[in-house]
Amino acid sequence: MHIDDNYRLYPQPYATSPKGLQRILDCGATKVAELIKLKEVESYKDGKSRKIVIQSIYDYIARCRAASLSSASELADCSLPATPPHSDPHWNDETNKSSPPVGGKPEPIRRASNLSGGGAA
Repeated sequence: MHIDDNYRLYPQPYATSPKGLQRILDCGATKVAELIKLKEVESYKDGKSRKIVIQSIYDYIARCRAASLSSASELADCSLPATPPHSDPHWNDETNKSSPPVGGKPEPIRRASNLSGGGAA
């Protein structure tokens, strides 16, 4: 079977709904509205419903990939500022574990049953 035969058997849609775009990009309605407003994807009205052209979605993804590849190469060239890995004063770099508080044992883990303050009612 030739590849064109497959296309005829399973034709690809030319447009999708905003909900379909949410599924394709794994994003929310706010992001979809923003993409439409900024004309990042091509859309049109079909009666009362909004449709997004599938090819414009592919083009948007290609632009995002190109931008992330170019920014990744720029990030690889720059040096990151030296910042401490944690702001916790008890962080111990040698063991990568949090040190116990000064002067004693670490606090016990409080569970929901410990927080109720009483026994069984």
